[in-house]
Amino acid sequence: MDAMVLATQKWLNHTYGGDIRYNPVEENGKTGWPTIYALTRALQIELGILSTADNFGPTSRELYGKNPLRRVDGLHSNKFAILQGALWCKGYDPGHYASENPYGYVSDVFDESVEYAVKLLKMDAGLNDFTGTVTTNLMAALLSMDQFRLLSDYGGDSNIRVFQQEMNRKYEDYIGLMPCDGIYGRNTNIALIYALQAEEGLPTDVANDNFGPSTQTHCPTIPYNGDEVDYDGKSYGYSQILQFTKILKFGLYVNGFGNGVFTGTLMSDVVTAFQNHHALPATGIADLDTWMSVMISCGNPERKGTACDTRFEITNEALSTLKANNYQYVGRYLTGGDFKVIRPGELQRIFAGGLSVFPIYQTYGMDADYFTGSQGVADALMAEEAAKNYGVPSGTTIYFAADFDALDYDITYNILPYFESVCATLQSYRVGIYGTRNVCSRVSNACNITTSFVSDMSTGYSGNLGFPMPDNWAFDQIDNLYLYHEDNSLEIDNDICSGRDHGFNTVEFNKGYKPAPSVEDLPSNGNVLINESDFEIPVYEKTIPSQNHTGGITAGGEKVGLILPHDIYSRENEKSNFTFYSVLFYDKNSNSVKKGYIETAVGTGVMHPWKDQQMLFYISTGIDDGTRSTERIEGKTCSIFSTRCELDRLNTNGVKIATIPAATRLGTDGAPSCGKGNPNFMYVEYLYDEKLGKWVGAGGREYLSTGGYVDHPAWIDIGYQHGASPTERAIL
Repeated sequence: MDAMVLATQKWLNHTYGGDIRYNPVEENGKTGWPTIYALTRALQIELGILSTADNFGPTSRELYGKNPLRRVDGLHSNKFAILQGALWCKGYDPGHYASENPYGYVSDVFDESVEYAVKLLKMDAGLNDFTGTVTTNLMAALLSMDQFRLLSDYGGDSNIRVFQQEMNRKYEDYIGLMPCDGIYGRNTNIALIYALQAEEGLPTDVANDNFGPSTQTHCPTIPYNGDEVDYDGKSYGYSQILQFTKILKFGLYVNGFGNGVFTGTLMSDVVTAFQNHHALPATGIADLDTWMSVMISCGNPERKGTACDTRFEITNEALSTLKANNYQYVGRYLTGGDFKVIRPGELQRIFAGGLSVFPIYQTYGMDADYFTGSQGVADALMAEEAAKNYGVPSGTTIYFAADFDALDYDITYNILPYFESVCATLQSYRVGIYGTRNVCSRVSNACNITTSFVSDMSTGYSGNLGFPMPDNWAFDQIDNLYLYHEDNSLEIDNDICSGRDHGFNTVEFNKGYKPAPSVEDLPSNGNVLINESDFEIPVYEKTIPSQNHTGGITAGGEKVGLILPHDIYSRENEKSNFTFYSVLFYDKNSNSVKKGYIETAVGTGVMHPWKDQQMLFYISTGIDDGTRSTERIEGKTCSIFSTRCELDRLNTNGVKIATIPAATRLGTDGAPSCGKGNPNFMYVEYLYDEKLGKWVGAGGREYLSTGGYVDHPAWIDIGYQHGASPTERAIL
C-alpha cells in the first residue's frame, strides 16, 4: 500500500463523492485503473463536463488545452490536487505529504516542488521541453497506466527505452506521449507506424495506426533506389533515408534481430536473417514486404501463401481451385460439428490431388474460461480418438486452438494449465498450438510444443501487437480471402508456410480403428438420454418372448455392447406390455454406432436399478450435478443450454436452412428432446440472437427460429460424430 495513493483516494471520495458524475474508488492505497478513472472523472468535473467518462477523450483534451496547468504560487485548486494525485500514482514525488493537513489528504498547490516533479516526468518521457507546464499530452499520459521509467524487472530494455524517448521528442504531434518503460508493446508498435508516416510526410490528420495504401506507397526501399517519393511527391534525401533506416533498425531489433544500435547504415545480413525467419525472399534488401513484416503481425496480407486452412469440405471443385492457385497444404478440423470437420473420403481426395493436410483441433476455445487442466485432458483424448478415426499417422502434429486475444494472465492461469494437460495426455501425436504470437511463444517455451500456427491476421490483437514471431512457427495465418478457378470459389485463410511442418499425405489406420460410420434412425418416437446410473447397461441384438411376462416381449439374444455410465444414447419410447427399449448407442470397442435392445424389467413390477436414472440429455460433464441455469422467456421458466461447436439447423426434411455458431445460447421449457422419432435431431424452443440482444423463437417446441425461418420446423443435429462421452458433447 502507498500512503500517498491512499491520501489521493480519500481526497477524491471526500471531494466528489456526492457528485453523480463521479464513481467512488476503493481506498486501498493501490495504484491501478480504478484510481486513474477516478482522477479522470474528477478533472472532467472541474472542467465543467456534464457527462463524464473513464477516458481522457477529445472533449477533455479540448477543454483542458484552453488553460493547461502551470505553477501558480499561493493558489489552492482542486485541479492542483488532481495533478499531485496523478504524479503520486506515476511514482513522482511532488513534495507535499498527507501529514501536512489534518485530514490526511493530498495537497492542492502547484509550487516549485510540484513543478520539479513535472519536469522530471518530462525528462523521463524524452522531451526537450524543460518548462513546468502540464501540456495536454502530458496530462493525458498522467491519466493512464503508462510508465516512463525503465521497468527492468518486467523485461524492460534500455535500448528500447532510448528509442521510445526519441519518438516522443520527434513525433509528439503524431503519437502524443508514449510510455518509456523499455517494453515493446502495443503503444510502441503503433507509435512506430506513426513515426514512419511522419517521415513519409503524411499530415497529422492523414496519418493513422494502419499500414495502409498511402503508407505503403511512400515507404522507401532500403538501400534507397529512388523509386519511392514522399507524400508531396519529392524524392527522399540522405538525411531522411538515415531516419527511415533508424526506424527500420529499431523495428528489426524489437523483432529479435540487430544489436540495439539504431544509427548508421543498414546491415544486409541482419535483414537477410529476418527475411529467412519470416519466410521472405532472402535478398538483404528491405523492400515493402520486409517493412510490413517488421511493422505489423500479418506482414503484407497480399503475399501468396502455399498453405491455407478452411472450414469448408475440400470437394473436387475446391481441390481444383487450390491446385490452380498453387496451394500445397490445407488445414482441416478434426472436430467442431458437421459443417467444418473432415468429411468421409475427403482426405483421400486431397491426397490424390497431391496436397497434404495439417490437422486442427477446436470445439470452442474462444474465451479464457474454456481453458482448464481438466478440459485439456478431455480435449487431448477426443483429439486422439478423432485423429485415429480419420487415420492420421502417429507423430503428426495436431494444432489445438486458443482462438481469442488472450492477455498474459489468461495465459498464465488458463491456457498454460490446459496445454500442460494436453501435452501430458496426448500419446500418439505431437502437440501444436494455434493462437496469437504471445500465446504461441509463452506456451511453446513452457510446454513440449512442436510447432506453432500463428493467428497473425488478427493484427489488432494485443497478443500480436509488439510481439516477435515465435521461433517454432510452422504456419502464419495472414488473411481471409476467396480463391477462384473457372466457375468455382473457395473461402480460405491464407497461410505462409515456414517448412517446419509438412502435415500428412497418407492415412494409417491402427488396429481397432476405422472411420466413424453413419447413424441409423429409430423407427418411431424417441428421446436422447444420458445414463446417469453407475451401471453398465447391456444391449442385445434382438427381442425375444419374455419369460417373466405372459405374452410379453423383452431384449435377448447375443449381447452387442454396453451403454456405459454417463454415455448418451437414443431410445424408442416404451410401449405398454413391452419390457424393452429399442436403442442406438455408440460402442467404443468397435468404434461404431450400433442398434439394439435393452431389457427394462427382471420380473413383473421389478425394474432394473438403472431404469429411473436415465435422464434427458442436458449434462455437460460427468462431474456435473445436473443443475441447469434458467431464465424467464415469454413468461415461461426455460432451461438454458449452449452449443459447444458449430451445428447445422435442418428442417423436417433434413435440409440445412442455417448454421448455429458455437457458444449460441439455447432455451427450452424442458430438457431438449428428440423430435419426430429421429434420434439424430433435437429441438428447442428459443435461440438467443446476439445481434438483436434478445431471445427469439416461434413459440412452439418444434421450432427453432432466428427470425428468418419462423414458418419452418428446425432441428439441431447432435449426431454421434460429436461424441458420446460427457466431455465430447455438442450441446452443454
